[in-house]
Amino acid sequence: GSDREDSEGDPASQRDGREPTVADRALQSFVRACLEVQAAEDLRKLTEHPKMQERLPGYRTTMGFGLHVGWAIEGAIGSMLKIDASYLSPNVNLAARLESATEQFEVDILMSEKFADMLSPQVRALCRAVDRVTVKGSSEPMLIYTYDVPHSMATSMFELEPLAGIDFWDQFRPSTTPLYREDYGQAVQL
Repeated sequence: GSDREDSEGDPASQRDGREPTVADRALQSFVRACLEVQAAEDLRKLTEHPKMQERLPGYRTTMGFGLHVGWAIEGAIGSMLKIDASYLSPNVNLAARLESATEQFEVDILMSEKFADMLSPQVRALCRAVDRVTVKGSSEPMLIYTYDVPHSMATSMFELEPLAGIDFWDQFRPSTTPLYREDYGQAVQL
């Protein structure tokens, strides 16, 4: 383990002698992105504007993220004036389908079973099985998971800074209890 406690560190896991997995770090980045959207002052002013709330009562800005792991081919697509990188594979398509499904499941993040299997046991315990689905192009059903991003009362990015000596996952615990996540997961298995 390491003694560093910087904004990218995970002090609690380092004290336990375990390093976070790449999947732990990826999930942490997306949880943080969700929290930053909640804390963005410009977005809040826009969504809380009386005319916006009159047209769309209760509206709030959210972003959905689909997390999966697997191979992809990167290629340049475009013209002489503009070139964009593009990633092609069934794995990229699955991540895109998960992202699209966040709206249907009313969650910020959806993860494939393959991605969830790469999480450390400590972080996976913070996730909740949402459903068992069969995705287009596959005949094998798979579990999909979410991390229930807590509602943040932060009104600036500064308020989201990691607290010294506090593990990210302790500071930004899921909005659901361990018992709820366990019961929900058991129901999904039925």
